[in-house]
Amino acid sequence: MTKSICLLLASTISTVASSQISFTLKGNFANQQNPVIYSEYLDKEKSVTDTINVSNNRFHFSKTISEPVLSTLTANNRRTNFFLEDGIIDVDFSTYASPVIQGGPLQKEFENFIFSVKDVLYPLKNIYDSYWWKLFPSSSRDSVYDQLLALRKQMTQKISAYLKTHRNSIIGTWAAAENYDEATSTEFEEILSHINRNHAYGRKVLYLYELAKKTAVGKKIYDQDLAAKDINGNFFR
Repeated sequence: MTKSICLLLASTISTVASSQISFTLKGNFANQQNPVIYSEYLDKEKSVTDTINVSNNRFHFSKTISEPVLSTLTANNRRTNFFLEDGIIDVDFSTYASPVIQGGPLQKEFENFIFSVKDVLYPLKNIYDSYWWKLFPSSSRDSVYDQLLALRKQMTQKISAYLKTHRNSIIGTWAAAENYDEATSTEFEEILSHINRNHAYGRKVLYLYELAKKTAVGKKIYDQDLAAKDINGNFFR
């Protein structure tokens, strides 16, 4: 019995350790005055901001975190999203266009996924960028809100289809966690069997599924809980 327990503990420790990732961010600027770069992401379900200094128009930053996650990189009012994962991640700020990211397999999957849903993602982004809840008169908000609901439903369907062919995908699980607002309990059930439950994004989906089951029919999830919290009571947004 003691031997079995020791083997189980060793296996558990090995699983936890193997889930960690070590990454290096490196890159360059052109004709810049050594700006400061900020990398924002969640680690162990808590917000983290790394400050990366630039010297002679170049930067190099290494770190180990608990698991692969989406990061938002910001410098001189320019920002981009990419996945932190094992290995070297090259970031090119040498042009005035969007920064160019060269990462590993997870980053490539992220880019391919975004491309595959762009027909829904871009209209969604246009609504969010318009701050319709502030700028639109109350008389037209219902119409815009209906458009938003329809688009989010389409996105959930796309995510569900993606996860069926990319079971346990961190990218698909991240997308499901980000698009939970308007999904019904039935749509969540279709997603649950394909998400990566060991990742923080998967735990968020599971939490939101339980929240959806408690929500009355015809009532939006965030009407009941505007600021959803994780299992530790921390706010997701």
